[in-house]
Amino acid sequence: MRKFFLGSLTIIVGLLISSNMKAQVRIGGENLPTRGATLDLSSTAAQGYKGGLLIPRIEIHDLRYIPESFTDFETFEQADRDTVPSLTGTVVYNTHADEYKYINVGFHYWNGNSWIPISNNWELTGNNLMDPSSFIGTKKHQPLILGTNSRHVVRIDPTSGRVGIGDGRYASTKLDVDSSILVNGIPIGMGANRDFSADNIAFGKYALKGSGDPTGVANIAFGTNALTQLNYGSRNVALGNHTQMHNVNAINNNAVGDSALSGNIDGYYNSALGSLSLSTSKTGNDNVAVGFLAGAGIVSGRNNIVIGRNSSVSTSITSYELNIETAIRAFNKGYNIALGNFTNLHPTHRLAVNGDIMAQEIHLTSDKRFKKNIEAIPGALNKLLKLQGVSYDWRTDEFEDRQFNNQHQLGLIAQDVEKIVPEAISISADGYYSIDYNKIIPILIEAVKEQEKIRKSKDQEVLDIQQRLAKLEAALN
Repeated sequence: MRKFFLGSLTIIVGLLISSNMKAQVRIGGENLPTRGATLDLSSTAAQGYKGGLLIPRIEIHDLRYIPESFTDFETFEQADRDTVPSLTGTVVYNTHADEYKYINVGFHYWNGNSWIPISNNWELTGNNLMDPSSFIGTKKHQPLILGTNSRHVVRIDPTSGRVGIGDGRYASTKLDVDSSILVNGIPIGMGANRDFSADNIAFGKYALKGSGDPTGVANIAFGTNALTQLNYGSRNVALGNHTQMHNVNAINNNAVGDSALSGNIDGYYNSALGSLSLSTSKTGNDNVAVGFLAGAGIVSGRNNIVIGRNSSVSTSITSYELNIETAIRAFNKGYNIALGNFTNLHPTHRLAVNGDIMAQEIHLTSDKRFKKNIEAIPGALNKLLKLQGVSYDWRTDEFEDRQFNNQHQLGLIAQDVEKIVPEAISISADGYYSIDYNKIIPILIEAVKEQEKIRKSKDQEVLDIQQRLAKLEAALN
């Protein structure tokens, strides 16, 4: 019965769609067929129910063949059964799905060679199967454009395959996004949280967020809050969380490390490498800091170079200082240099060494052409006789930062020397005395000369006495 019905339905449908068929047929109801309809199916309330057209349901196990039970040609070869011309255009509802053969449940029609799904649309609620040859798009050489609210928001170029995302965006690379994108909660783009001027790169939450109407260009920000308040500043590089986070208008600053240059507002041409390096600088310029907390303490100072953990300069406004691991420091625009641990010492000498010096030769400038008011040293012997040489040991436990050695020492006491030869004494900024032993040498020389003069005078007196005694002896004899 089922085979008979399917065959009859196929014949009826085939006849109805024939170009030679001009009659109209109405099934159900008493009225004439609707004008323009070849077959008019009607279900009225007077008949007690309303319904629709129930298409035959079958199981398709292969899209290339008609099931054996579909026709009366069971004794025929499969090839003969599949080429029955009258079956072309047959419509059925398939109840069998096969994921591997790409067979879906739903309406199909026979095109003479295979079963074709009547609807190949994707369901809004999801789809389980898809022919690998299927795709979304166009077969013509034209861009695929997706839009919303009458605006083009995605454009795929047909030649290059480049994807542009944005209002009418023409992609210049494989993926070209006309704004920022979010990857696993991390914003990426030019102005990670808002549109920014051109040539900026941002990666991180609130990176290059900007304030007001930002116009800065050529900035690079990687990390949470990196350059987050930047407005007009340009050509800044901030790598690390909170780097240059308060920079508003500054230019040409480079910061690498967590919170590096985080306090900078308007300072320019600064370079900070290391967590919290130059983190307190607000308006300082041309500073270089390398190391954890290096340069922390500088606020408005400029042209400082600080290298080493916790290394800084004298004051928050100090300029032109060099500090390398607190072992090498330069002050007074680089003219005064300190070697050794001078944490609490700011030398007034061109070179200050906190430790021993070993050298084969040391030459001191002494050309007469450089000197004036040249005078002899009076009372050199008297001065020398007043100086008192002593032996002593350094108080190493009380002055560890001085790095004194434990060897027994010979020398002079600076405070005593100051009373006799003040020219040989200098006092550092922190009030400690030092002696220039070279300035004792001229006193030694002149004292020896005075001593020699006295010796010669005494010798002459002895000679005169000896001569008078000789004459006296001669007279007595």
